[in-house]
Amino acid sequence: MGRLIGLLIAVAAIIIILVYFGFLQVSPEGEQAIDDAADSVGEAVENTGEAIQGEAADGN
Repeated sequence: MGRLIGLLIAVAAIIIILVYFGFLQVSPEGEQAIDDAADSVGEAVENTGEAIQGEAADGN
């Protein structure tokens, strides 16, 4: 599972670098999709953190 997450992060980083340097062009719809995905990922990370803290508080 850790390798999969690492691979996904590496692919995302490569895409971000290519977009930043202008090798890939992103349409306005693509930019909106990226923003929406980033919001969803942020929310998922927050929910996971809260769940982990809740389990730690319960003593499980």
